[in-house]
Amino acid sequence: MSRTKIIRSVVPEPPYNSALVCIPIAAVPFTLGALVIKSQKYWYASPEDWHRGRKLLASFGKALLMDCAQPIVDAIDRVYNLLDAGLNGTERTAIGTGTELDPYVYDPAIPQVVEPSAFGSPGLRHYTRASARLLDNLVTGGTSDEAPGEAIPNAKLEAIRLLLEAMGGEDGPTFEQVAQVIAILGA
Repeated sequence: MSRTKIIRSVVPEPPYNSALVCIPIAAVPFTLGALVIKSQKYWYASPEDWHRGRKLLASFGKALLMDCAQPIVDAIDRVYNLLDAGLNGTERTAIGTGTELDPYVYDPAIPQVVEPSAFGSPGLRHYTRASARLLDNLVTGGTSDEAPGEAIPNAKLEAIRLLLEAMGGEDGPTFEQVAQVIAILGA
């Protein structure tokens, strides 16, 4: 008969850091059984190590039986909703309590890929594009949905500035000078 030599364990002091790991579900009962064996007093170097070790193994067994990833997924969904509302203007509602029996359900659903039509809603991307079109309207005088009328291009503004500098009188512009400004704007 052979004897197994047991190396007595010294258990580290708390606090303990956590890690999120994936394990096969079929391994959970096997692992819990191994934890029961490892919780026996003869595995530990001292009674204090035994108490700390059992506590640590119990918390590990609890973690194996709990779904710790769902709160992380829910938090990621909340961040996605916040960004999607700010950037694209998408408004969502959520029903449910976030439990396994009553999970959160988002309306509209969170897409895997964002449709380009989402950028037409009021949101940062929409307003950024609208601002670029308005700026183009001011610089070149081009039209867009945001500014359907013609803007005053830089060349017209410069001509008006030069005309106003040439006026220079204290009595204000004359009728002819105002007519020249109107002619520049109308041209």
